[in-house]
Amino acid sequence: SFPLQELAAGERANVEALGDIAISLPIVKREASAAGLTFKSHLRRMLAHGLLHLLGYDHGTPDEARVMEQAERRLLGSSR
Repeated sequence: SFPLQELAAGERANVEALGDIAISLPIVKREASAAGLTFKSHLRRMLAHGLLHLLGYDHGTPDEARVMEQAERRLLGSSR
């Protein structure tokens, strides 16, 4: 993820665009296969993960990782 501005988790952006998300499709395919996931489900997770980074979430500490994982679950509508 490449944000246009740095945000704290949950902080609202003052721009119409948050930034860019780059996803390597071959890597998503390889990771999905290794984890026993479908390509589509893993791609959705990677997109959600990138979006959360643009929204200021991070996973550098265990607490940050827990908060980001909870946000990812809410975004994807899953209990995973």
